[in-house]
Amino acid sequence: SLKSPWITEFKGPKQKDANAYRIFSFACAGGSIVDFRALDVELPSWIRIVGMELPGHMTRITDPYANTIQEAAAGAASAIEIYMRSVKPRGIALLGHSLGTLVAYEVCRLLEARQDPSLKPFMVFSCATDPPHHRGGCPGRFSKLAAVTDVEEFIQKHIEVFPDSHLLELWKQQPRFAIDFAKILQSDVQLLSRYDVNAQNPGFSAKVNAKFVPFFGQGDD
Repeated sequence: SLKSPWITEFKGPKQKDANAYRIFSFACAGGSIVDFRALDVELPSWIRIVGMELPGHMTRITDPYANTIQEAAAGAASAIEIYMRSVKPRGIALLGHSLGTLVAYEVCRLLEARQDPSLKPFMVFSCATDPPHHRGGCPGRFSKLAAVTDVEEFIQKHIEVFPDSHLLELWKQQPRFAIDFAKILQSDVQLLSRYDVNAQNPGFSAKVNAKFVPFFGQGDD
């Protein structure tokens, strides 16, 4: 189960309990599972972060990107279900940052629909995003990038829209790597631009049973 391309259990200095709570974690646009490694180290032995890598991202760079957030969530939910056959944690939760929160929300919906009680998350930690049912298309400054198809033009536009972005320095020092990263970010912006929970789930109630715990930082968008 641990060989799934979706799932990574981090190896750190602290031994984790076999029955530790699992928090399946989804990164922001352009992000990767490495974003959560330090968090896993900081948490006690009875909590384990499980990194969830979307196709086309860093450790899955050769895999085709998902076309929609729902498609990504379906793959992630199936991977979690298979993973859970070989572990018996005290419970499971989901964590998402920005784009990752929307994926986590859709995963929560799918897991709650399963018949197995052990697959139902008791909590979803939501970082830096609006509720799914209040969204339609790209949020904030990302909306200015959604229509850009050429990757080098996307980089220039991203630097213009996000002047504090590290992409400018990356573009100067490692342009090839900057292009590879920009392709990932560009794909994620497209996922955001296509996402509308009401349009893609007509008549669907956005409510889930898991408790949502939101986190916001100054200037999040």
